[in-house]
This record gives sequence, structure tokens and C-alpha cells, in this order.
Amino acid sequence: MLENTLPQLEQLIEQTIEKNNQLKQQVGELLEQNAKLTEENETLQLEAIDTEEKQKQTEEGLNRLMSRLQEAQHDENNENDHHDDNQNNDNGDNNEHYENNDNHEYHDDNNNEHHDY
Repeated sequence: MLENTLPQLEQLIEQTIEKNNQLKQQVGELLEQNAKLTEENETLQLEAIDTEEKQKQTEEGLNRLMSRLQEAQHDENNENDHHDDNQNNDNGDNNEHYENNDNHEYHDDNNNEHHDY
């Protein structure tokens, strides 16, 4: 019985050592994979932060451009309103000028004559 038990015990010890070596190898592989994934995760987090910063900068730039565009449109509208007012004033002035001239001068197109009053 002792003769049978000793070889069985040796076989179990060999199997246990082999299983232990396999598990150590798996642990090493898992640690290596964990290190790679941790590094990849850190890289992705840094890229996400960088992307967020770029998006904020882009958004700020677009907001500045929109503000400038709105200001330009507002200024253009004010300028057009002012220009229209000036044209109306100019037309009024011209009418007055012609009225004043009409009070003092008379041009007879039919006879090609010019008369001062």
C-alpha cells in the first residue's frame, strides 16, 4: 500500500506544480493585459479631455464669430436705416431747394426762355 501511495503522491505533487506554473503564467499574462488596458484607458481619458478642450475652443470661436456677424448685421441695418433717413432728408432738402428756386426762377420749356422773378 505504501508502495502505491508514494507514486500517487508524487503524481499529485507533479500535477499541482504543473497547475501552479500554468496559473502563474496566466497571472503574468493577466497582469500584462491589465497594464496595457490601464495605459490604453489613460490614453483615452487624456484624448477625451483634449477633445473636450478643443470642442470648448471651437464653441467659443463660433460664438465669437456669431457675435461679430450679429453685430455686423445690426450695424448694417442701422446704417441702412440711417441711409434711408438721409435719403428722405436729402429728398426733402432737394424739394425745398427746388421750391426755393421755383420762387425765384422760371424756365419755360416751351419757349426755351429763362425768367428770373
